[in-house]
Amino acid sequence: MTNQNNNPWYLDTNEVTTLEEYLGPPKIEPINILMMSLWGFISGIIGWLFVFAFSYFLLSNDGLSGSSPIVLSMIAFFCFAFANYLLMYFYSIVFPEKYTNSRIIFTQISIFSIILYILISPMYMYASAQVVPKLVLFVFIFHNIMNVLWVNLILDIISNYRYILLNIYGTLIGTIISVFLTLFIFSGFTDSTQALYALIGSVILAFTWIVTCKILIVYAYHIFYKNTGSDFIGNIFQSLEDEEKKIEKYVETTLTKF
Repeated sequence: MTNQNNNPWYLDTNEVTTLEEYLGPPKIEPINILMMSLWGFISGIIGWLFVFAFSYFLLSNDGLSGSSPIVLSMIAFFCFAFANYLLMYFYSIVFPEKYTNSRIIFTQISIFSIILYILISPMYMYASAQVVPKLVLFVFIFHNIMNVLWVNLILDIISNYRYILLNIYGTLIGTIISVFLTLFIFSGFTDSTQALYALIGSVILAFTWIVTCKILIVYAYHIFYKNTGSDFIGNIFQSLEDEEKKIEKYVETTLTKF
């Protein structure tokens, strides 16, 4: 599939993105930051609504600790997975030229969600068996933050691996902020409201801050690249690719000699 200029569809110069922009880091505008922050917040809200709706009947005087750990982990699995797919869709709307491998991304996010669920489920059961009521809440918060963290990394490993370091830095900063705010706010609540915050606050905070910080880091690097012309992060992977091609060429030449 090509456009009117006989260029590949993914290099459509009729769009705002120019050919020069494909050579450097992703172009981020302030409106993109606002949009992705909003979409991250909306994904968190929708994820929370699903979790809260399915978990409401499980709440007891002891909060989430009184519910079945298997049921709670399954609720978290399905609700987080839905929020992940929604976030993937929002990324493709804001950056249509970047997030084009939707089928691959969907598959990898699904596989990751299943693996994370398998690894987290024993933690839910262990926490539920303990006498500390808050422990199951911390497992839920940990499940949520790990989910958002790795889903964002998967999105960018597949869609923009050349600048994955930028996204790792931004995602980790957002994760640290989310953890700090979650623990700070969570510790200030009474036991009767901590379960509600675990369902509401942690989901919204993680989706909003991790997405926002990642976009801000990429935006800052784009401004740096635009003003200096230096692309040291992109050049790291370019040099690795060049080295790999040299090795492949050497091996191919060596093997074809008779």
